[in-house]
Amino acid sequence: EGRIYFTYQCTRYVFDEQTQQYAPYEFDLGTSHRRLIQQADGLSGAEVAYRLELVGPNFIEVKVPSIPAAFVREFVSFFYLYQLIFLWAFYFYAYWQVGLVDTGVILLSATIKVVLRVQSERRLKQMAEQEETTPVKRDGEWLNVSTRDLVPGDVIEVTTGAHMSCDCVLLSGNAIMNESSLTGEPLPIRKFPVRIDDSHYNVAEAGKMSTLFAGTVVSQVQPVTKSTDSLESDRVLALVRFTGTMSDKGQLVRRILFPNPISFIFNEQMRIV
Repeated sequence: EGRIYFTYQCTRYVFDEQTQQYAPYEFDLGTSHRRLIQQADGLSGAEVAYRLELVGPNFIEVKVPSIPAAFVREFVSFFYLYQLIFLWAFYFYAYWQVGLVDTGVILLSATIKVVLRVQSERRLKQMAEQEETTPVKRDGEWLNVSTRDLVPGDVIEVTTGAHMSCDCVLLSGNAIMNESSLTGEPLPIRKFPVRIDDSHYNVAEAGKMSTLFAGTVVSQVQPVTKSTDSLESDRVLALVRFTGTMSDKGQLVRRILFPNPISFIFNEQMRIV
């Protein structure tokens, strides 16, 4: 539709004509339990395409450099340029023994640092770029869709063994989640569906017990076919709230990939010197 946007730090920023500013787009899915349950019928194909254009794919791409590129990135830092000056002085004044030992120590430490960094980035890539197929209700029918194409407002079926790729609200049924990858909690956490009432949904309070967080694993599910205070269904249903870097896991990955710069007083004073 000719909408203007750009992607920065794995997040899509859309131009708002009213405020004349770029910002990540957020959909208002409602804050009451009844409003969330009213969206249990899912989205249409046209609405999915519209929302996918605004928020982008539910996928965080992590680029891991090759070993040669990682060595280049390591040796162009100021520390190694500083060491190069000392090595040049050692070799120039014929201190071969000291120069060779210093060279070996620098190469060994740089190799260990590069190998550990690349291994960590590969593990982060494996965690961030998790993609699988999940049942999604669209246009009144259940389809098997890639988690990359999920958007806020989608209704998905939660199945045993599935890896959650987005933050969701449990609409129907019970689920036992393994949240150790996010919180470190070794014990499984039981999740309950939101009740059919006008209570306020707040993920920071009681709503946390009805929230399935991205990055967690579904250990077990139990559909609820007879209930007086929650939605009845032969499937365990969940409403997608946040995808990509807007999800809980996405924010964690983004903070690891793009950490905030740390400002020291020493660095501030060095500018004056």
